[in-house]
Amino acid sequence: MKLPVRPMDEAQRLETLQRYALLDTLPEQALDDLTTLAAEICGVPISLISLIDAERQWFKSKCGLSAYQTSRDSSFCGHTILQRDLFLVPDAAQDERFADNPLVLGAPHVCFYAGVPLITKEGHAIGTFCVIDRVPRQLTASQHNALFVLSRQVMAQLELRRQTSELVASESRLRLALDAAHMGTFDWDVPGDRLTWSRGHEELWGFLPGEFAGTYAEFAERVHPSDARSVESRLAQCMVGRAPYKDEFRVVWPDGSVHWIEARGEFTFDEHGQPQRMRGAVVETSVAKETEARLLLSHDRFQVVARATTDAVWDWDLDSDALWWNENYQALFGYRPEEVKPTMESWTEHIHPADADRVVSGIHAAINQGGHAWSDEYRFRCRDGSYADVFDRGYIIRDSQGKAQRMIGAMQDVTARKRAEASARILAQRLILATDAASIGIWDWDLRTDNW
Repeated sequence: MKLPVRPMDEAQRLETLQRYALLDTLPEQALDDLTTLAAEICGVPISLISLIDAERQWFKSKCGLSAYQTSRDSSFCGHTILQRDLFLVPDAAQDERFADNPLVLGAPHVCFYAGVPLITKEGHAIGTFCVIDRVPRQLTASQHNALFVLSRQVMAQLELRRQTSELVASESRLRLALDAAHMGTFDWDVPGDRLTWSRGHEELWGFLPGEFAGTYAEFAERVHPSDARSVESRLAQCMVGRAPYKDEFRVVWPDGSVHWIEARGEFTFDEHGQPQRMRGAVVETSVAKETEARLLLSHDRFQVVARATTDAVWDWDLDSDALWWNENYQALFGYRPEEVKPTMESWTEHIHPADADRVVSGIHAAINQGGHAWSDEYRFRCRDGSYADVFDRGYIIRDSQGKAQRMIGAMQDVTARKRAEASARILAQRLILATDAASIGIWDWDLRTDNW
């Protein structure tokens, strides 16, 4: 007995076979009809759809045979997948390759065999479509052709089955993804006025599963009254202009709560340009809207504070190294707007050289050592080349892991205070020198406490 060799693409062939998910599955009427038809056309008692696994041949469909699998080494089909044409054995008992084969000597007593390889679109032979008889015979030309036609139908059925299985799996993954993202899908039959919503879509609109009646009127009824006209107008514009639809609007739930929805979709049109369907997806954006409103309010408040103070307010993005200054930076130090760089250079380049190392290392130490605030006094160069004395302080904003993200602060010009303090010190020193020189004493009487 000659054993069938393994094809060169064996690894890829087996991988492709697994993707079809056919092995050890239940019989299917569409395939059984084809094997029955092949047996009748060829006038044989046995017809099979055989799938060649690593060590066995397994019968997805069988007519006239009780066994569901045999060893691959003893199979005729193992030889069939090595070629692209019909594999024909008129009389196995007279063929030295099969004369001592257990399938010839014993059940099912194969004598005649004709098989066509089942080749996938990737070019791998995953099995065969074959007919078997227990007596020697030949195929007529019409039987030969019929076997090829039926084998193509078998492959078409297997391919359809695989595509359907992949589609079901894809839809399942999509459904899980949509549920995880709190999204929904819709399909609007425009002429028939039928809206089909996914389960997630119903939930976003406050409907119980299956409660949505599936009409545009019921959809429109839930849209917030203040948004209804704009929604209708936007839909009409997209119909006329054949443009993708995108809109954001509010819906009102039965309990009176208001929820923001973002919808996207596209229309399809017939040959006369009439809209036929619209398919798309929706997602609730209420949380994003609330966050956006809070951020806007916070930004507005920040801008008001920045304008109300006389300090040079700054905002440093530590990730991008971008630095923003309010208008007081220009007023205090005389720089024109176009001269203010939006980076840290607008700060570091103007620190007095004698103060720079101390100040810069100090702010980075606060950032890197987990601090939440920093302050320092130093000299800052004005546009005219003079230096202003400043008191600078900032607060470090960190994420949930403690990583510093931003730093917001304000720089106060304390030049006048510094000069006043210096003048006071000079006056005090002069007074001490004068009293010492004149040999007189100085007294200070606090009338409230009667202390001298």
